[in-house]
Amino acid sequence: MQAPVLLLYRSITVSIFVIAFAASYWSLAQYYWQTFLSIVCVLNGLAVLFGGLVSYKTEPTFDPKKWIVIVMVAVAAGALLPVRFLNAIWISVYGLGLSFIFLFWTGQAFLPTLRMHLAFTLILCVFSVTAYFRERLLWALFRSIDAGKARPH
Repeated sequence: MQAPVLLLYRSITVSIFVIAFAASYWSLAQYYWQTFLSIVCVLNGLAVLFGGLVSYKTEPTFDPKKWIVIVMVAVAAGALLPVRFLNAIWISVYGLGLSFIFLFWTGQAFLPTLRMHLAFTLILCVFSVTAYFRERLLWALFRSIDAGKARPH
């Protein structure tokens, strides 16, 4: 049986992401799509942080390793988002900051959880590198399409 606080947290989180998904069809969100994706990443980071804090307070057998795995899955899913390289960098710094806030708030010792945070940092680097190569390949694709249009037939 789950605690009522967790059920409330999950219903709020699902509501936020359903609203974000619906808002993605709004023309303003499509025009400023990088900003929109960054906002979604910020909301996702806050949802995972507060979900971890709620779980830490309400579950007697809270496992920080399980929480870091959930965070890494969220970041891996974020790698599928077409964010630009600079946005991916600041999102990664933001995510790393949230994980250290979680450590501080829950009173976890840094050295015992160092392995988990190194793995999290590696996942954030993969997220940023994926964004970098995606952006490079997209620019190369756009240039080749423009070059193909410029040739006389």
